[in-house]
Amino acid sequence: MSLSFWQRIENKVFRFVRDTQALREGEKVLVGLSGGPDSSALLLILIRLRRALGLEVAAAYFDHRLRPPEEIAEEMGYCQALCQQWDVPFWTGAGEVRAYARSHRLSLEEAGRLLRYQFLAQQAVSLGASVVAVGHTMTDQAETVLMHVLQGTGLDGLVAMRPRSFWPLGEGPQLARPLLCLRREETEAYCQAKGITPRRDPFNEVLAPLRNRIRRLLPLLEEVNPRVEEALARLAQAAAQAVDYMDSQAREAWEKLARVGPGEISFDRQSLLQLPPPIVSRLLVRGYRGLSPPGKWLTAYHLGQAMALAQQGRGRLDLPGPLLLEAGPQEVRLRLLHRFRSPLPETPLSIPGTTTVGDWKLIALLGPPPTDFTNVSPYEAYIDADAVTGPLLVTSRRPGDRMRPLGLGGEKKLQDILVDAKVPRELRDSIPVIRCSWGIVWVVGLCLDARASLSPGTCRAIYLQAVPPPSWPLTGAKSTTP
Repeated sequence: MSLSFWQRIENKVFRFVRDTQALREGEKVLVGLSGGPDSSALLLILIRLRRALGLEVAAAYFDHRLRPPEEIAEEMGYCQALCQQWDVPFWTGAGEVRAYARSHRLSLEEAGRLLRYQFLAQQAVSLGASVVAVGHTMTDQAETVLMHVLQGTGLDGLVAMRPRSFWPLGEGPQLARPLLCLRREETEAYCQAKGITPRRDPFNEVLAPLRNRIRRLLPLLEEVNPRVEEALARLAQAAAQAVDYMDSQAREAWEKLARVGPGEISFDRQSLLQLPPPIVSRLLVRGYRGLSPPGKWLTAYHLGQAMALAQQGRGRLDLPGPLLLEAGPQEVRLRLLHRFRSPLPETPLSIPGTTTVGDWKLIALLGPPPTDFTNVSPYEAYIDADAVTGPLLVTSRRPGDRMRPLGLGGEKKLQDILVDAKVPRELRDSIPVIRCSWGIVWVVGLCLDARASLSPGTCRAIYLQAVPPPSWPLTGAKSTTP
């Protein structure tokens, strides 16, 4: 007996899920249900296959608050009725997408995606679901590949969407796309064969103008190749295989070459340049992703500039994140830039007392000199109260600053002290400098001036403690003892 149309569709999805491991036996799956034909077909197919695949199925609906309440209520009611009919647990959530887009300077599409995925991740965690399934189809895959090509993608862009991938926004469940084997017209026909009438969100027609233009382009390409969607999906699959191989090679190179430190990742430049360029690019991308906040991406343009800089062996490049790529003859280094960039306002230091300067706090006490310096941290200093003249001021560095670092036996430029201590350029203006009338007394966390240090004849000592901002990345250098 021949199989019905909807049985053939279910068998196609079953084979795809089994072959790609898009879903795994024994999993609890949360379906992102919008009420449209793709997600409706996904829910029904997984309900039909849940016993064969050994799955638990639940569903969740997210209201973007972008349409009239009566439309949302009707759509949500459809989703709820569908779940009730098949005894599927159902949850709902909502978010003010328009306000979020405005406050974060995002497009409605970007804001909607962020809030929707945040909701789905939170709901999956609360349910104990290891994976969220969404209704992306082969047609969506073809559109995504074309869109990436038109935007000037690299090989990763050709991969487009995988059957199963990590959560797109930082930590979360995994993301499954069990319908990448079906064309959009097949999901619509499946819903019709099962006797349901999905809803259509008119907002989707204007949400992504570029994707909508590509949707009009696909029928024209079908005049050249009626199976263009399958062809583009095969291209994505071939690109994924190539990317997976390069990733495996890059993982081996990473273990050998990457030097990972607080807020930075560096590579020996000569070793890096001995690798094939595709592996070098993947190492730089991995380093970037390891430092950048979730949601930040390294564009092909930035990656090309980074590759050129590594080849040249000199220069700096600002990257989104914000990150900085620095290339020298010996080293290529990625650094996370910090927000501490503004110079500190000139502020009198209260003695005794606590002085707040920017995000720093400085505590000053006056008393007899200590006898034990073993536990003095880089952010503590003792100075001879009678060796400093005039009021003590807290400032940032100034052009031409010089001092006599304790233990050096001579004078040195402050700029050279900062460079030798490997203080990142973006932090140098935010390090407190304590001054008196004759010059620099203490560069917080780095060095004390010899003229202010304690001596056998010191009668009164000023104890200074600097409390850095909560996310201050430097540990300082212990050079403040007399």
